[in-house]
Amino acid sequence: MSRAHCPFRKTILGSGCRCSQAAMAHLPTGCSVTCASPDAFGQCEQLLEHMINAAQFALQYVKGTDSLTHGKLMRVQHGGLQGLQVLVKETEQPISDIHALLNEAIAHYGAIEDIPAEALLPYIKAHQNKKRKRG
Repeated sequence: MSRAHCPFRKTILGSGCRCSQAAMAHLPTGCSVTCASPDAFGQCEQLLEHMINAAQFALQYVKGTDSLTHGKLMRVQHGGLQGLQVLVKETEQPISDIHALLNEAIAHYGAIEDIPAEALLPYIKAHQNKKRKRG
């Protein structure tokens, strides 16, 4: 198993998405998610980069800076995946397998860079992160 941290670990840990290639990693600082497949890791990393590039203006993110906060990254990850699921499967059900969804998208569009990222923007903008309970 690869020890690479999953590009979508934040949404797997925080929003309930699942992935067949994900494995929980228990670290001294908490839990993380690793990827069992170097190929799947590369595909997910490429998809996340594709979504971030498309959402830069909407998120007021300037590439090359540290302005992509945890909250903005969650919006890109979960909102983008939700939008991708609507594009590919025409459903807004919870995402049960990120790897399978990405493979379906690649089969449908031919390549990750051909996935119409602008169609994902409404889902990225609309995603509301969970609010922390105080007290």
